[in-house]
Amino acid sequence: MNASALFNAEDRASYRILQAISNAANQTLSESTLQEQFGLTKYKLNKVFDGLNADLVAVSTETPSYLDDLEKGYWRAHHLTKVILQKLRVMYLKRSYEFTVFEYQFFFSARTPKSKYMKEHFISNAKFYEASAQLKNDLADDFLSPHEPADTEFATRLALFQFYFVAYNGIASPFKELDETVAALIRTLEAQLDVALLPTQTTKLRFFLKIWLLRMMNGQHIEKVLPGALELPGANGRLDGIHKILPKQFGVTSAELDYLYAFLAIWHYLPPASETDLISAARLPKAGRMTDEFLVLVQSRHILDDPGETDLSPLRQALFGLHVQMVTFYLAPTTFIDDQQISFFCESLPRLR
Repeated sequence: MNASALFNAEDRASYRILQAISNAANQTLSESTLQEQFGLTKYKLNKVFDGLNADLVAVSTETPSYLDDLEKGYWRAHHLTKVILQKLRVMYLKRSYEFTVFEYQFFFSARTPKSKYMKEHFISNAKFYEASAQLKNDLADDFLSPHEPADTEFATRLALFQFYFVAYNGIASPFKELDETVAALIRTLEAQLDVALLPTQTTKLRFFLKIWLLRMMNGQHIEKVLPGALELPGANGRLDGIHKILPKQFGVTSAELDYLYAFLAIWHYLPPASETDLISAARLPKAGRMTDEFLVLVQSRHILDDPGETDLSPLRQALFGLHVQMVTFYLAPTTFIDDQQISFFCESLPRLR
């Protein structure tokens, strides 16, 4: 689900206008185009202009981002980067009534009385129920992928993981009250598994662990470790150190540890030997079939210069790892949040431009 679907109405309109300007040539659009495209009067458009500039000031760093209308009838953006757009997205989420209800529904509904939550978040009873009705419609569209009823908790956690990772990654840390606990968990996992995680791995794991902890704290526990008929061997004591960190109220069951262990294996957090023993085409046949079909396609399209002399085993291994993720803990790619990253990629791999 696109995070902007949860914004307050005015913020949603402002964000879409800014996206349109960002995508325009020279980041410049005429007021008449904006009025026609977004159905706004001249008065409302001017109000959006002032509001966006105030918001851009709030998220700017050393180089200010802003809009000007020095050329009569045109809006032009200055220093409007992907990072600035993502910072605005997080800011708009945080002040959204619907997002407030979203977090209550998924993380606090079973452990915090609604009246207390509304008071803490300065939201009226009427506004809470209005936002709840709108959220129900928005979630019905595309938040959860199609799944069997038995896989509801797995699908919900995966959707939440995807949502927060895409919205916050590289910009901010959600649920900062869990930062200390998550840092301790990661240190314990590195020690128990005898691995040293890369910064990118740590970031992804931090998001995953926060969703894992919050769902357990709210009383929603995993029963099936993987969706459908998929199964992997469990943790078998390899994650026992977690019990020393997490109090009993988290309710860490054997199934929950197996769920965490499966994620660690599938996203390459385990030592290579352990990972190879755990994940195979025999255990995850759908991923194996997807890999075989793709390799047949590669060979049939004559993509390889000399297929008869080419060792396809490294390609098969890499593709199988991707397909395993696709049928289990799929996370859409979010490589580029910064324009400089895109430029670096293009310069490094000019054939892929």
